[in-house]
Amino acid sequence: MTKWTLPVNVISRCGAEVSALTVRHRYDDSDKPDIKEWPTARDDQVLTGLTVTFTVRHMNLGASFWWIKFTCAGKKYTCKENFYCCLTPDDGNSGRPVVITFDRGDMKVEPPASHSCQVAVYETT
Repeated sequence: MTKWTLPVNVISRCGAEVSALTVRHRYDDSDKPDIKEWPTARDDQVLTGLTVTFTVRHMNLGASFWWIKFTCAGKKYTCKENFYCCLTPDDGNSGRPVVITFDRGDMKVEPPASHSCQVAVYETT
């Protein structure tokens, strides 16, 4: 089993200041998600401080589940709970950050070496 930890850069493209931003990563069936909260974020600001951990067991990649919630212009937004974008050994060996960009319509997860994934972001109560 090989274990990696990568930094994550989070970038808002909402066109306005974001508040109560939370990004969560959960690897496979782990009961210890990686979570980071920021009180505010300016548009195009690169937020750091989140690191994610994942493993590969006998060439079996597990799923990396990603989730976001935030408030912008007085409205709350989120994405579906079971959105996944896998991280690979190539990502882990790169040492470069995962980049998450989001706006009021979608979130894109861009691993440093493997394929990016996108999910809808929607208004919630």
